[in-house]
Amino acid sequence: MFKERFSIVFVSLILAACGGGGGGSEPLSVTINSTNMITTDEDVIYQGNIAATSNKPSTKTYVLTISPANGSVEINQSGNITYTPDQDWHGSDSFSYRVTATIASGDSSQPSESAQASGSVSLSVNSVNDPPVFSITDLTTIGSSDSSNLILEDNISIEVSYSDVDNPNSDLSSYVSVQGVEVTSTLQTNTIDIDLSQLTSGGLLSPEVCVEDLSDRTCDSFQSWLVSNKTIVPISYTDSSDVASSADYYVYYLLGSPNSTNGTQYLFVGDLLSDSDDLDSFRESLISSVNTILDSDAGGFIDGYFNIVVAEPVTPDGTSPANVRTGCYDWDTSVFCIGSSELDMNVFDQMLSNYDLLSILTTVQGRGVNLGNRNIQSIKPTTNATLMHELGHAHGEMGDEYLTSDDRDVSYWADLNVNTTTETDPNNLKWNHWIENLTHVPGVNYDVCYNYSDGDVFDSGLTLADCECLWNKSYTYPPEDMSTNPETDENCHKKVGLFEGNYYGAEDNYRPKYWTIMEGGIFEYGEVNVEGFAVGSIQNQGFTNFTGNPVNTINGGNTISFSLDVDFNSTKIRIKWFEDGVEDTTKRNMRQVSFSRPLDNGVVVYAWKAEDLTGAVIAQDDPDNPDDFYEGLFNSSYYWISDDNSTSYSKPSDLSGYQYGYMFGPLGNTFAVNWSKFPENTAASPSVEMNLEKGLSKESISEKVFRFNGNKDDLNLKSVVSKESKSRISRSIPVTKRDKYVLEFFDSENKLIYTQGIGNPFYVHFQHIGYEDSPVMGMPIEVENLEISVPDYVNPSSIKLLKRSLDGYKEIKNIVIN
Repeated sequence: MFKERFSIVFVSLILAACGGGGGGSEPLSVTINSTNMITTDEDVIYQGNIAATSNKPSTKTYVLTISPANGSVEINQSGNITYTPDQDWHGSDSFSYRVTATIASGDSSQPSESAQASGSVSLSVNSVNDPPVFSITDLTTIGSSDSSNLILEDNISIEVSYSDVDNPNSDLSSYVSVQGVEVTSTLQTNTIDIDLSQLTSGGLLSPEVCVEDLSDRTCDSFQSWLVSNKTIVPISYTDSSDVASSADYYVYYLLGSPNSTNGTQYLFVGDLLSDSDDLDSFRESLISSVNTILDSDAGGFIDGYFNIVVAEPVTPDGTSPANVRTGCYDWDTSVFCIGSSELDMNVFDQMLSNYDLLSILTTVQGRGVNLGNRNIQSIKPTTNATLMHELGHAHGEMGDEYLTSDDRDVSYWADLNVNTTTETDPNNLKWNHWIENLTHVPGVNYDVCYNYSDGDVFDSGLTLADCECLWNKSYTYPPEDMSTNPETDENCHKKVGLFEGNYYGAEDNYRPKYWTIMEGGIFEYGEVNVEGFAVGSIQNQGFTNFTGNPVNTINGGNTISFSLDVDFNSTKIRIKWFEDGVEDTTKRNMRQVSFSRPLDNGVVVYAWKAEDLTGAVIAQDDPDNPDDFYEGLFNSSYYWISDDNSTSYSKPSDLSGYQYGYMFGPLGNTFAVNWSKFPENTAASPSVEMNLEKGLSKESISEKVFRFNGNKDDLNLKSVVSKESKSRISRSIPVTKRDKYVLEFFDSENKLIYTQGIGNPFYVHFQHIGYEDSPVMGMPIEVENLEISVPDYVNPSSIKLLKRSLDGYKEIKNIVIN
């Protein structure tokens, strides 16, 4: 409706006087000012004054004689008026009033003197457009409005209610935007039809749904997971009867998009879904799991870092193209078969060729299992907790913090996780930067206990009196049962310290926090684990990836150049460049830089690294020290190439016989040059070009893929192919301490030409959550079509499989290539 300004015009004046007088005195008279003109807008209350005047001091009273037809008027005895026009009304109106002036007689025997006057006020209210009245009335057709809702349809219809006092409904239209971008919509009688096929990015979103006239818009919103880039992908596979088959799968982006800069590609697959109920159960587990990790303390390194891609069957018919099943392992036949010899891994490559992480959710009920970057889980209410736990292993280099009765020797790994150690001195801990007070350390200087209302504690061998810090602080106990030296800090149970006991041993093995998801039962990683998770996310943005062999391009010159092709959010991360450990602040956030030859032609160490600006990554990181950042867990060795092209795996004390050195990670790379080995040549500058893009998408980039069959004691080469690079198997850091097995590639002269860590593809980890009493938590497996990728220029004549132990490397097998 059109709201209006109104005018008040005093148009009538009537004077009257009565009462005693005499003596020739001038009679009392009242004057009303009739010259005021006042306007206002529709639905706007006017307040003003119509006070009359008199020729003598008098008391005045006002009475409304004719009310306005389209509103109300209040007049007080001071002549102040309040005019309230009817809602949504505009036009002309008026009201009339009478004022009486009175002079009381000082003599009670004499009458008072009074006078009256009447006036009329004209009102003019100017039209102002009223926005439509609008609301979403029912979301039943799309589910609900919260983070548990998932909309997969391209076109949806939501029930709405709308009206407009100024315009007929036929003149109204709809407007819908998602993340500030309008999508096509159509206003119907009781609904709005919305086309979501145009979305370019998926996520937990709140579309703005509006009805508008020519001037105004009224909006409502709802919250839901919306998907983007949904396609039908035909999957070819061989079924259990060895018959070539195919199936169509929907593949869509739940979070992010194929064009985003998110560096981690996480693929979820729905398996063995037989009907719509199974499909709904898969989606519920999917959304619950994604919400859990996003809501966790590591959520800041998922949003903006992860693309989450989902594959589900177009027709749920109970098939499993990858042949997901149980019964492969004698140790526990309920465990899912996950080895490359048991799963058709090509199925997942067809769904998303460059995935970094893979979670398979199946209706088959079995014990979950994890191998490297992939896991299989049953669809059940606890799937979200299990997936959060397994993601910690696969993405954040976290170890298990629970105790187990499994008696296998796993001591090799006791110090090779971000969150496990055998170090007993807090001052030497790899996570001591998170300990608030190194003289008062949780787990060392005071005990934390999980307590129950009846006074029992979870921790074996302890009583309430032994526990200076209780987990559940709301329970009260008799004072004589309590510790005599309790902690006063309310957060004492959540602090980082040194707590004895983890997967690698109940004694002489330690974890940083009393309780995290890496034990189970709580949806928190804790500061140390989040730091590991953050490193995984930042590395996957491309800060440590490279293509080609950069060192071969050094051929003399007066400058050395580095070119980075990396995506990052400068509000969360910045690039820092170093020369001999000193930052060159003029080069911050630059992707292409050059350094000049030093005057002394000596050795100079150049480095770049990503610095986290959120406060999650604070560990010391000297670019020239391979062992300071979590004891070197996230970076390669410090390789140094000698004059005869042999390799040292640590920085030599005497560099005179070495040409250059390099180290990958943890959050950047280090490149050292002995300039004396590269004669000055002004016509050519040494150039190091490193493509750090996670997708390795440049057309000139290719890789060689070696496929192996066998086991940890007998590995055999099956085939070799060259292909376009895939980030899933093109590792950003060739070898780290986490690689229990390593492949060394030798040329025809038996000279080492390349080294590639392969983790531990021969060992699977079983689900712990829900199986806490199981004596077995993992076992060795066979591999088939194990793919290992190296740069295409690597042409070996032989390959050695090495196993790392506490004493160094041991050769397992030498594979001769015919």
